[in-house]
Amino acid sequence: MSVNNIKNYAFSKREGETKPSFSASLQKAAAVIFLLILLGSLLKSMQRAKNAESLIEKSQAKLDKTKQEEKELQSKLEMTQSEAFIEEQLRDKLGLAKEGEIILVLPDDETLRKLAPIMPKEEKVKPKPNYIKWLELFI
Repeated sequence: MSVNNIKNYAFSKREGETKPSFSASLQKAAAVIFLLILLGSLLKSMQRAKNAESLIEKSQAKLDKTKQEEKELQSKLEMTQSEAFIEEQLRDKLGLAKEGEIILVLPDDETLRKLAPIMPKEEKVKPKPNYIKWLELFI
């Protein structure tokens, strides 16, 4: 054997090292494919969780807005059921009055303008300067 052959033999064959079998390679390939599928499934699950969180936030905002509207409507309902509001509506909408009160109904603004007397427009006169006033006083 030559020196080169011995070096090649020494590097190619190490102690206890054997060439991997076909079944071992197949097992490694199956493990890699399984891990890729598992990773894909994990990414999809994370995306679904993110979408669900976004949907929950939107629903919570909508719920808060609805609760606020409910509070406003509740206060409006309480106001409309009060005696003062009912009395005001009876006076304004139906023209009703208590005993001894006089109802005064005024026409709309346009009719009032037509009925009002026309006032002549005043001309703006500049005031006389003081020196002219003094001259008029002494002359």
